[in-house]
Amino acid sequence: MLSALAHRIHPMQNQHDFLAKTALGLFLAGILGPILLICFGINTGGPYILGIACEFFALLFASLSWSQRISRIVATVVLCLIAVGAGNFILFKTSAKSARDSMQAREAQARLNAEASAAKR
Repeated sequence: MLSALAHRIHPMQNQHDFLAKTALGLFLAGILGPILLICFGINTGGPYILGIACEFFALLFASLSWSQRISRIVATVVLCLIAVGAGNFILFKTSAKSARDSMQAREAQARLNAEASAAKR
């Protein structure tokens, strides 16, 4: 009786509970789904797209039901994953650029040395 009365007073509570549980389910699917698909041998872009899409929708549903504790946790974890991923992308992109630049400098130096030794002969 009291639960029926509580739902009449706060009808949006059920919707927020559903959105929070959906956000948690999508978060887990975004983390575990690509791992399972890769374990089964599907190693094209599909698992990564699935993971990114699930995490995006988990963040969306978590923000829609922000009043729930689990939604705040899911949103925080997803945002941390995005920050770590962006940091790794930037770090590896700059390190790959510096490695490419140093390799080009070594190749240019080797070419100059080869030309110098050919000119001495």
